Amino acid sequence: MKISRLRTNQKARIEIIPMIDVMFFLLATFIISSLSMQHYQGIGVNLSQGQAQKVSSQDSITITINKDNLIFVNNYQVELSNLKENVKKLLDNQEKTFLIACDQDAKQGTVTKVMLLIKELGGHHFSIITKP
Repeated sequence: MKISRLRTNQKARIEIIPMIDVMFFLLATFIISSLSMQHYQGIGVNLSQGQAQKVSSQDSITITINKDNLIFVNNYQVELSNLKENVKKLLDNQEKTFLIACDQDAKQGTVTKVMLLIKELGGHHFSIITKP
């Protein structure tokens, strides 16, 4: 007499839909966490309003001019007369982008002088930081 089994051996299946859901969750988490890792190397100033493209802060030098016309290079205060020497040290014979963040109440003459000094050193790539 043959006894039939109540359980039949079924082949194992891999469900792909839950795996795709988990992968999308991991992707979204990675994107959100990487966006929050952007690092700004400047002094807080009252920026002008404007629309611009996002710029990577890697391989860049941030120059900040506050409302009192004080100049900062990567968070270190620098006099206008010493700006050339300080920026030359940071260049290391590489072409870098200069991120200019100036307070909307800063004098235009100071900003122009800073940009002209950098141009003399061979700086050709400038980006003006604005608030959205």
